[in-house]
Amino acid sequence: MKTIEIATPPPSLQDILAIARTETVLIRTSAGEEFVLGSVDDLRVEADLLGNNPEFMRFLEERFAEKATIPLEQLLGEHE
Repeated sequence: MKTIEIATPPPSLQDILAIARTETVLIRTSAGEEFVLGSVDDLRVEADLLGNNPEFMRFLEERFAEKATIPLEQLLGEHE
């Protein structure tokens, strides 16, 4: 995965897409936000691999079985 820092001047979208054609790109803003850009074909392959991974599937089953909820106010307070 290639990390691209968005600075001044920012790279063009075409430049970022050129990299994303060959590898997944992590885009980091000056505020520290992070975004991932990758080819849909790569994501399909990864999803297929994870879907056939018994350990990962058990992890998902455990996560989806959790019934605990967090009030929206608490969640918003964590991001302030």
